[in-house]
Amino acid sequence: EFSTVGGWVATRASGMKRGRYGNIEDLVVGVRVATAAGILWHGVDDKDDEPTKGGEPRRESSSHGRRSMGPELRELVLGSEGNLGIITSVVLRVRPMPSHQLYAALLCRDFKAGVCLAREVSRLPSALRPASLRVGDAAHHKLGKVLKPSSGDEGPLGAGLAMAARAYLGTVKGWRSEQVCGATALLEGDPASEVAAQRRALAAAASTASRLTGGGVALLPGWLPAARAGARAGYEITFAVAYLRDLFLERGILGESLETFVGWARVEELVQSVGAAVTARHESLGLRGRPLVSSRITQLYDQGACVYFYVAADCRGHASPVEAFASLEHAARLAALDKGGNLSHHHGVGKLRARLLKDKGASPAWRGGFKAIKKALDPDGVFCAQNGLLAEDSDDEAADEGS
Repeated sequence: EFSTVGGWVATRASGMKRGRYGNIEDLVVGVRVATAAGILWHGVDDKDDEPTKGGEPRRESSSHGRRSMGPELRELVLGSEGNLGIITSVVLRVRPMPSHQLYAALLCRDFKAGVCLAREVSRLPSALRPASLRVGDAAHHKLGKVLKPSSGDEGPLGAGLAMAARAYLGTVKGWRSEQVCGATALLEGDPASEVAAQRRALAAAASTASRLTGGGVALLPGWLPAARAGARAGYEITFAVAYLRDLFLERGILGESLETFVGWARVEELVQSVGAAVTARHESLGLRGRPLVSSRITQLYDQGACVYFYVAADCRGHASPVEAFASLEHAARLAALDKGGNLSHHHGVGKLRARLLKDKGASPAWRGGFKAIKKALDPDGVFCAQNGLLAEDSDDEAADEGS
């Protein structure tokens, strides 16, 4: 509820319905920025679109369409994180609000089967893809069941059917409960027949993934009350996850989320590596109990996926709990980078991840070029956010290897 258009542009953000509407870079048509050197605009001055006192545009313009007029300003501003100036206006593509929605729930024998499902869905034609498909690993699936509110609409019959389904998967198909993963899909559009076509396409992708994994994927029937309730709760748990950090902190537990993009061939390897790295660092720091490391696939692309992690640990009793947790997070990011992931899919860099950007995410020539742009637009350093490539090295040292 604290999201702003300017924040989305400045961080190069992505949302839960990326599958249907795209990322922020797919929506931005034009942008206007106030800098210390003056106003930046490209193609058309957005002020020309503002009506005069008589209600007419200042002048007609088609420059918000596709153009070949040199490097695009919006590409410089997207992800600039406040370093260059203040984003004062943005021209966005908009779509009508869909009047039809449908939630679907799927179960996967293990995370390997879940990855296969996600990849098959990513191969669907764009018009048939879900607005959102999210595949959680076993830890995330268990966390979701803990946080899921009681739907109250299952009734004895619905509860009995859900129990029978679990018994079938465990007894007949041999699925192990500690490895089962959950997936949720949100389908939406107009007319209702479009959503129905998306549901059929999802069923076909699930069937293909099930065949490829030896029966490892099951699309739950929409008439099952537990499936309907679970699908919606699984989608909406993302809103609760945003507040987990505060909930944990009240109980002396530190937690944070991180995300990365990685190619399809390395999704499983990256997830395993991050979990192992956090567990090893947790043990070396002598922290209590075991760390929580949950992961989920949240956005799908032709070449790979965004993988989102939640890491939490009981740091009570440690001499420097904040530094200890920073070390855990740093270990997770290094493991992701070492397995082919990038530094951030949509959270941005800021200050806490800036050193890794300099070490592993940008060439010296690009760093120097960006600083030259900054110097030209803001020679006196009026906009001193110092994020990303402009962050001070000293701000990151506390999150070093954590020895």
